[in-house]
Amino acid sequence: MSTPRRWPIPASQDPFVNTPLVRVGTDASGTEWFWISTWNAASATTGLLVSAEGDHRRFSFEAPHWGFYSAVAEDVDTLWLCGDLSRVVRLDLRTGRYETFATGAPAALVFAGMAFDPQTGKLFAAAFPDPDRVAFSFDTRTRRTVRLYRNVVAELYQTASVRRPDGTVSHLVYNPDIAVLHWDPREETLTPALIGERLLGLELPYSNGQSGI
Repeated sequence: MSTPRRWPIPASQDPFVNTPLVRVGTDASGTEWFWISTWNAASATTGLLVSAEGDHRRFSFEAPHWGFYSAVAEDVDTLWLCGDLSRVVRLDLRTGRYETFATGAPAALVFAGMAFDPQTGKLFAAAFPDPDRVAFSFDTRTRRTVRLYRNVVAELYQTASVRRPDGTVSHLVYNPDIAVLHWDPREETLTPALIGERLLGLELPYSNGQSGI
């Protein structure tokens, strides 16, 4: 049975945990691992690698890495993290070391839903660097951005991504409408579809289209 651990919390509203719990994978011993992290604008984020049995490892980051709402596993030893559209972070779960790579995109808060395509090794994420809507495709093998997409749809925030049987990815973004970005990592194309207008025949104005929901 695992033993509960306590960590000191600064006298502020940070850190808080509102990032998704992400499955990392199963190691050679058959142990299944998961990742979760804090958002901490006071002293940078902290991440935890936890197992289904309660074992865990702690990972500390330095400024300006305040938090990572998006995390995807390349393999059981490697995570790619993103909290700001201008950069991605590669974390080695064996050593705890991390590297930061610029994407060439403007700085903007990135929410959950970054996609990873294991066949091409590419990442895809979208955000709202006011006044634009920008997405990047980043090659984790060459450590370089493949393409930046600008203003493909009016929607502001990503929330999820799903790999399809044909190798493409459906990337969900929302506000003011709900849209799906169909990303083809092999052909490097991005095709939008508004769910509210095209599928439901409805307008779904979640807000006035400004940065607040």
